[in-house]
Amino acid sequence: MEVIAEQPWHFVLLKDGAALFLTYMTGGVVEAPITIRLAVEEAEAIQSGALQPKQLAEQFRGNRAKYQGREVTPAILPPAGAQQGAPRDGFAAREL
Repeated sequence: MEVIAEQPWHFVLLKDGAALFLTYMTGGVVEAPITIRLAVEEAEAIQSGALQPKQLAEQFRGNRAKYQGREVTPAILPPAGAQQGAPRDGFAAREL
């Protein structure tokens, strides 16, 4: 599992093999992480630069139906203090 991009307290974009996952924070009074396995179209748009992870997180936050059936539970979070771009061991919650 590798962190591709992140903005603390907003989102983290993760890569596991060919699959991309976006974990975003729900916002509001109670912050909760939600991890979504990205659809092929979403992954391609992010990889081409046509879509930014932050934009996709905002879309997901605004419309939960957009990712129905693709939520990964429990959410996947990198360990605190880990560096972007390096493979990471010890991801919280689950292994893929």
